[in-house]
Amino acid sequence: MTNSDLTRIINSDEIQSRLRHRKKVPKHTLRKRNALVNRTEMLKLNPYFKVQRKNLPNKSRKLTKPQKKALKKRRADFYKTLLAPMSDRAAEAAQTKEEAVEEVEADE
Repeated sequence: MTNSDLTRIINSDEIQSRLRHRKKVPKHTLRKRNALVNRTEMLKLNPYFKVQRKNLPNKSRKLTKPQKKALKKRRADFYKTLLAPMSDRAAEAAQTKEEAVEEVEADE
């Protein structure tokens, strides 16, 4: 058998009709994108996402300098009121400690 006979047999209609179709190779695989990071992917999954982003609370907006200053003052005042009971206790503890030291000194 020669090479020309082999190619003739392989290319014959009888053989070609029994062969399965050629597999199609994909051009490239799509990259998985994280919808929590990529906004376009999130919009594909959740169309309501755009409306949600628009209706975010005001804290995400940019503040002007006076607004920042006022906010900083409010936070400082809140922090002081939050720690007031603790500072009162610390002051009482310091006072009782001083009294105890004075008593010990007086006894000597």
